Amino acid sequence: MEEENEDSLDLLLDTLCNAFGGIILITLLIALMSQEASESPETPKNFKTQWMLEQQTISKLDNEIVIEESINANLQSDQQNDVSEKTSSALRDMDKLKQEKESLAERIALLQKKLLSVPANSSNLAVDLQRQLRQLQKMDSENQELTSQLKKRIEQIEAKLSSANRDIASSKRERTQTLRLPKEKGKTGKKYIWVIVKYGNIYPIGHPDTEEIFNIRTLNENAVQFSPIRSKGYNPFANQNEIIQYFRSIDKKKKYLAFQVFSNDPSFKSFNQAKQIATSMGIGYAWEPRINDIVLVKDGGTGAGSEL
Repeated sequence: MEEENEDSLDLLLDTLCNAFGGIILITLLIALMSQEASESPETPKNFKTQWMLEQQTISKLDNEIVIEESINANLQSDQQNDVSEKTSSALRDMDKLKQEKESLAERIALLQKKLLSVPANSSNLAVDLQRQLRQLQKMDSENQELTSQLKKRIEQIEAKLSSANRDIASSKRERTQTLRLPKEKGKTGKKYIWVIVKYGNIYPIGHPDTEEIFNIRTLNENAVQFSPIRSKGYNPFANQNEIIQYFRSIDKKKKYLAFQVFSNDPSFKSFNQAKQIATSMGIGYAWEPRINDIVLVKDGGTGAGSEL
């Protein structure tokens, strides 16, 4: 900024020197013209030429005045800009100092809080650290003891769970009743047709729609499990015509119905209704209560009861 001010002053001085030099030159010319006029009185004066020279001189002076005023305005503008920039810079520095002051005040406040939490001397600090160490050691010991107890508890629960699984498997084996596939029974020479009664419906095994009304799962080469589908089957009350039509397809001289009834009221009601329809059509039957789904085996198992 100082270099720019020096350049402006140099330009101003050059302009002023040029202006004063021109003025001096014009003055000398006027003096010479006046002297020549006085030395030759015989020569008439040319007032028009003198007036034009004076007008040119006045015009030059006006131009120099305009130039000086412009230079002065530029100097004032440069000075104002310089002052404005300095003021802005000073304001920015002041804001920066204020921010630094606030930051230092916050750090001082934080250090004061930390200082309050520190013991008054090194001996108290050592005592406090020892106390905290003992607390941490105690907590570690308690955690180890708790971990040991939890491991023992988990082992006990796993042992109980294993025992419960064995009991469940044993109970399931005891409750599972395997049945053999239909074949001739006793001296009558008749075969039986397994009919599951569950969910208030009847599910004949061997019906044309057997695969649609059962979930059939092969357990092994010798056993197949039949699980009735709740939304399927035939209701003896709502689907009586379908049941009658199915019963008509049964050769009552060669076959009879073996009902496996699950122990709930809707099943027994449906069984009684289906039984009445069968007896009214001269079809024999046998029945027994059930708990689990039926499993048919090729060899072994239990057959149906005697025809009633």
